Amino acid sequence: MNMTEITVEKEFVIDLINSKMEVLSEEIKTILDKWNCESIDVFLEDARTRKLRNAEDDAIVIQNLHDSKEELRRRKENLK
Repeated sequence: MNMTEITVEKEFVIDLINSKMEVLSEEIKTILDKWNCESIDVFLEDARTRKLRNAEDDAIVIQNLHDSKEELRRRKENLK
């Protein structure tokens, strides 16, 4: 497979990353609001211990969203 390289301004990439991180944050907030939780850690613990019944699917989603956001944060830091 041939790879094509393009040149992009760093500020543009940072703006794209910030936009994606904002979307991920909004999705996380929507799930937390659904379960009346204020923190990812509390939500995940309550889902794990079954304090929140039927929250397993949302716990998986929120963990994936959080992991994606952290990966973007790391990539953004590497650009600076």
